[in-house]
Amino acid sequence: MISPFQIPWDPGGLADLKHRLGATRWSDAVVSDLSYGVERGVSGFRVSRWSAALCMMRDDCGAK
Repeated sequence: MISPFQIPWDPGGLADLKHRLGATRWSDAVVSDLSYGVERGVSGFRVSRWSAALCMMRDDCGAK
């Protein structure tokens, strides 16, 4: 049986992470293959999803 649990999130740490994700600077694409890492669009999509998840965890989606 799985028991419910809560993770003790640090609000200050979550706010800092959300700020860092929002302040990410994206470089222009260097090459079109994966020789330089993950494509910019993939990274941007993941960061936007993480930021939205942090918003939901903190329940401040509309607050700035």
